[in-house]
Amino acid sequence: MTNGYAGKILRINLTDRTTSAMDTEPYEEYGGGYGMGAAVFWDLCEDKTVESFDPKNVITVMTSPLTGTIAPCVAGRIEMTGISPYCYPEWYSRSNMGGFVGPMLKLAGWDGIAIEGKADSPVWVKIIDGEVTIEDADGMWGMDTYATQEEVWRQVTGRNNFGEWIKVTNGDTTQGPATMCIGPAGETLSRLATVSHGCGMAFGQGGFGAVWGAKNLKAIGVVGTGSVKIADVNALIDARNEFTGFACRPNGGTTIPANAPFRASGCMACPFPCKYRSQTGIGNDSICAEAYAGGAANSIGVNTATDFLGMYGLNAYEGAWTSYLFSLYMLGVAGPGKEIDTNPLPMDKYGTTIFTEALARAISTRDGIGKYLAEGDMRMAEAFGRMEEDLQSGLLFKPQWGYNWHWTTPEISFAYGSLFGTRDTNEHCWQGNFRLVNYTITPEKLPAAKLVENMSKATIPYTDDPLMFNYGWQGSDGSDMAEALETGIYSEHKAKFIAWHRYYTRYYKESIGYCDFVYPMFAAPNTPDYSGWTPEYEPKFINAITGNNMTFEDGIKAGRKIWNLNRAIFILQGRHRDMEKFAEFMYAPSDKIPSYITAVMGPLSVIRDGEWIYEDCATMFMDRDGVETFKDRYYAFEGWDVATGWPTRSTLEELGLNNVADTLEAAGKLGNPS
Repeated sequence: MTNGYAGKILRINLTDRTTSAMDTEPYEEYGGGYGMGAAVFWDLCEDKTVESFDPKNVITVMTSPLTGTIAPCVAGRIEMTGISPYCYPEWYSRSNMGGFVGPMLKLAGWDGIAIEGKADSPVWVKIIDGEVTIEDADGMWGMDTYATQEEVWRQVTGRNNFGEWIKVTNGDTTQGPATMCIGPAGETLSRLATVSHGCGMAFGQGGFGAVWGAKNLKAIGVVGTGSVKIADVNALIDARNEFTGFACRPNGGTTIPANAPFRASGCMACPFPCKYRSQTGIGNDSICAEAYAGGAANSIGVNTATDFLGMYGLNAYEGAWTSYLFSLYMLGVAGPGKEIDTNPLPMDKYGTTIFTEALARAISTRDGIGKYLAEGDMRMAEAFGRMEEDLQSGLLFKPQWGYNWHWTTPEISFAYGSLFGTRDTNEHCWQGNFRLVNYTITPEKLPAAKLVENMSKATIPYTDDPLMFNYGWQGSDGSDMAEALETGIYSEHKAKFIAWHRYYTRYYKESIGYCDFVYPMFAAPNTPDYSGWTPEYEPKFINAITGNNMTFEDGIKAGRKIWNLNRAIFILQGRHRDMEKFAEFMYAPSDKIPSYITAVMGPLSVIRDGEWIYEDCATMFMDRDGVETFKDRYYAFEGWDVATGWPTRSTLEELGLNNVADTLEAAGKLGNPS
């Protein structure tokens, strides 16, 4: 067993209420998190074409070797995978969460959990170190997520005082259990349902709370009193001190005034906490999309609305903004007694706490319009016969797979990454580099040519192609596509960058768990040449903990293997090149892109007349033929069949995925070599 790993994965069979242990070692090459989860899913899910609510759907929750350590901006993050009910259509997908469940699970002696089957009545799982029991949860069913976590605490500790430490079987004392659970939305199988932890932390995107509900799984509570074995403690401490010494809050983060009635809050071992906790207890640990829940417009309303979503267990970004329903309301199509009856929602109070509470309740109980909202906007639009029309106009602002537009353009790695995946990639830090340049370092101190040089040096092994970072999407005159096709967003250079980004993300961010807001980073305001900490620090923390001597490129290679394993699962589920198309509104100028998006990011790197400059790309939209050309180039770079988008045997065998190639061939879905 390698340092950093606990050595075993907990396997829970809900159908017969049994548990067992799997050896972690065969899966260590995938790092942890998403990669390990995908490999376990491949081995345990016999039929990868089942629907999300089928008991055969296998859900994994995986840590990484850095979980539970002092490695900054990574120690608290974990990944959940499985067939997602939110994607349209359903795909194998993922979700990520921070906080303290992952560290507690690792300290309990487990690298992760695989959940199979379906219980015949509601249950919750109690984990105290190596002792695992499946408990009756009839009394918890119907509780919100806050009450559920309190009840788990009571049942584990026998007390109501949540501040006291407890004694466990080996005589050690520790905090009470770290718990992840579903609320009423998960119990009624809302496709917007989350698996929640604490106040504002959750596996948000993907609707996995509904899968837990379908499995009759209410909660998992974990108490761990062990430790994580570190190969070189001094090297880990030194690396942390170095990192926190020159790293700044690159994207997000909270600046707390000295006399503020709240304090900063973050995940375990994070030196740059991005959340807060207030004296009122309202809106604690929430950030980003949650903070604008239901259109609430004032601080108290925002925070209270946020708590309603957390209590019911609902995803803020994909459902609780209700922008689509509100647009229909403003058109006069939806409303009380209208063609689309919005009962019981008080649409005239949109943007207030009253509305958000009614919204959360309606979705969770499937009352009235809540029956449709619980299915997500795409399925609601389909039910009302509006999907094609509203995707054409952009009223239904979903670029791919039913997910909301989210930094999709001009940050083109969002667009392509989401299209070739199964969900909104939700990966902020590439844009964070430009944000730092535009608003902290300043373009005068770090010109575009120098930033491109920094990025090119860091994107190992593709360090010889600066055109990967060209965001040119039209010609210099605003219409000629030749430049975009040859050197810009449809070029072979951009295909190489998107591939690198997919590999980096799959391994370093989603499998090892490096924070999306901090990695990768190619620019920093307090280094001599304004260079960032990528690619030095990603392997530095891993090696200090595991004792391995991996290089940055080793991680990229592992990411490529994970990406191709994911692709194979998608192919078995029915993915084909013809499906990988953006919604119609993406191919035309749009007035619906929120102005703050491009304003916050600022200009991007573009080459004009042989010179690198920063250029405002805020009005970027896609060219249909350009996207198809890009797909040709991207599939070819990946070693996939250009006609189908399916991996070839030679590509899979090069990655050591011979058994995956055999499975695809048996299903008649192996790509043809070019």
